[in-house]
Amino acid sequence: VRKALRFAKKRPLKALKILKAGNALDNNALMKVLAKNHNYTAGHSNRVGKYSFLIAKQMGLSKSKVAQVHRHGLLHDMGKLLTPKQILDKPGRLDDREFTRMRRHSGDGAAMLRGLFGRNAKAATTARGHHERPDGQGYPLKLKSKEISIEAKIVAVADVYDAMTSQRSYNKPKTKAEAVAILKSIAGKQLDTKAVNAFVKVAKNLPEPNKVAETRARKARLAKAR
Repeated sequence: VRKALRFAKKRPLKALKILKAGNALDNNALMKVLAKNHNYTAGHSNRVGKYSFLIAKQMGLSKSKVAQVHRHGLLHDMGKLLTPKQILDKPGRLDDREFTRMRRHSGDGAAMLRGLFGRNAKAATTARGHHERPDGQGYPLKLKSKEISIEAKIVAVADVYDAMTSQRSYNKPKTKAEAVAILKSIAGKQLDTKAVNAFVKVAKNLPEPNKVAETRARKARLAKAR
């Protein structure tokens, strides 16, 4: 893993090849590569994995399926290893060209995960499908509800919630209540209704995300000052 991390920043595909060669494709190793490459994406992916796990559990899926959904949540944005950092970190709205490039991350992630785990890797299907929508207006394939896997539907809800409640330079984070209200309003159109309903129940026991972020930031400042 240490050898892979030396290449994670500038040559992420080489880093992944090293992990594969060393049979070290576990969640922890993959997240370390992602964090070394782009820390925000790694934090986002860890939160999406956590929320996906809770949604799957609330929906009554089997233990093995819940674990699978958790892993898919962690890996859903691996394609962003190939997205230019100036796009990921742009302090404002993306223009049309940049947005088109950003959209490639779902297909890039699917190809990457198939290369790591085989052509039929279910994680690849989730990576490709987490921006699809029940109404068929998503990307990259404009799939409709019945064509989207349950894993991708769950990860999509977790992904949207975390995006809305995360602090970015161009985005004032929503409160938990605000984000949940938006999820309810787009259920059945942009997001799967059953997955949204499960998350709404789960959210009652989640901490206010902004307070969690403030605590992390305060701890980071204290650690830096020492």
